[in-house]
Amino acid sequence: MRKVARADQSVCRHLAALETNIFREHMAVVEHLALLQYDDGTPRVPGLLMVSVKGCAWYLTLKDPDSMMQLPVVGVTVDDALDALAVHLGSENAPWEPDAWAMTRKAGRGKK
Repeated sequence: MRKVARADQSVCRHLAALETNIFREHMAVVEHLALLQYDDGTPRVPGLLMVSVKGCAWYLTLKDPDSMMQLPVVGVTVDDALDALAVHLGSENAPWEPDAWAMTRKAGRGKK
């Protein structure tokens, strides 16, 4: 198997297929999870989506490794939470907050 060179990755927009029926109304979420480039063509680390239930509510947290920020949302149903996440991703003023775990992990790497 040929190793993918960094230069080859820079022209690749995504590795995983973006086609979806279930998430077709939430393409902003799918793109955040899969795209390897920003709109201006600069490389990016794909995001991460965490899904959990606490009591009677769905908690979704979208992570952005490049900025070490996270976007948490809560919904009564998982559909409500996904809708809220998609709306926030399309917003100019999304309520991103610092990702303490990512910052701690980055600080730990620097100590080696």
